[in-house]
Amino acid sequence: MLEDIKKIADKITETVKNDDYGKNIRPDYLREAMFDYPTRGGKRLRPALFYWCFNMCGGIDRPGLEKCAAALEIWHNWTLVHDDIIDGDIMRRNAPTTHIALAETAKSAFEENIQPEKYGKDMALLCGDLQQGWAIDILIRGGIEANLDPGLILQMVRRMELRANTELISGEALDVELAVKDLDDIEVCEIMHMIDLKTGALFRCACELGAMAATGYSKGREFEKISDFALYLGRGFQMQDDVLGTFGEAAKLGKDIGSDLRERKPTVLLLKTLEMGDDISVEIIRSLIGRNDLSEADIAAARNAMQRSGAYDFVKAEVNHCFEGALDALSHFPMNSGRKNLEKLVEYLYSREK
Repeated sequence: MLEDIKKIADKITETVKNDDYGKNIRPDYLREAMFDYPTRGGKRLRPALFYWCFNMCGGIDRPGLEKCAAALEIWHNWTLVHDDIIDGDIMRRNAPTTHIALAETAKSAFEENIQPEKYGKDMALLCGDLQQGWAIDILIRGGIEANLDPGLILQMVRRMELRANTELISGEALDVELAVKDLDDIEVCEIMHMIDLKTGALFRCACELGAMAATGYSKGREFEKISDFALYLGRGFQMQDDVLGTFGEAAKLGKDIGSDLRERKPTVLLLKTLEMGDDISVEIIRSLIGRNDLSEADIAAARNAMQRSGAYDFVKAEVNHCFEGALDALSHFPMNSGRKNLEKLVEYLYSREK
């Protein structure tokens, strides 16, 4: 599975590196920042979903499709640039986040009359804006190069605007809102709705664009099943990610364990622990929420409380249900290389450790 994803990842990285979009952008370091996240690597799940849904729906590979797939990765990365500013994150994929890197650039370039942190955030916001424009531009160019019908290209652009803009940004807004609400006032269904938008929307966009490029249409029972697959996959992926955030290993994840507790992030795992736990479990969890000095013993105590309450088993069962739903949606398609890769992806995401 990882080798199959790597082949696509290498193709996307090469496509992004060699693209000449924005060659006249100034200052130079802003253009360099625009290319930074998209060339750092990452899972490249969205381009993989595009290609494999394209193959499953009978599409034959052709020049230009790599640009369409890259558009999804570039779009994903501009949301990360803005998300890092909102969350105040300082590291992304083992390197400084865009706003932090640009702040350091400001310190080196301008010695006076500057607030580096503000300058870094201002420039990072502009960087994300440029990446969004880049994603749309490369999608159009890819569609033209692939000789897709002009009307279909417009439909694909509109689909990306619908899924990856209004829905994804709404999901981000809900995530920001949930972070300031009292945990006792949040329902699990609110978390699931936020996941469907913030994570699921771009998954659905990737799968739907792949199907549209292969078939030329965006409606019908098969198209609905493609969307269902992506929705279930996004839910399972995010809830599994939340479990790994507490039960995973820092070395494998590439980030600190327990950050959700430190940041008081409302996850299904956390809410179900508070709902299902006994008095001792709830007291332990409440004493750890929002603390920046969590020790390994504190993380172990949180894990124990989550398991003892039954919340861990509940979430793992939900993850399993979501991935089974994704596989069921795929069963409506003929068995071919695209479907096989998508099924292997579901299995990989279910068992992943990072």
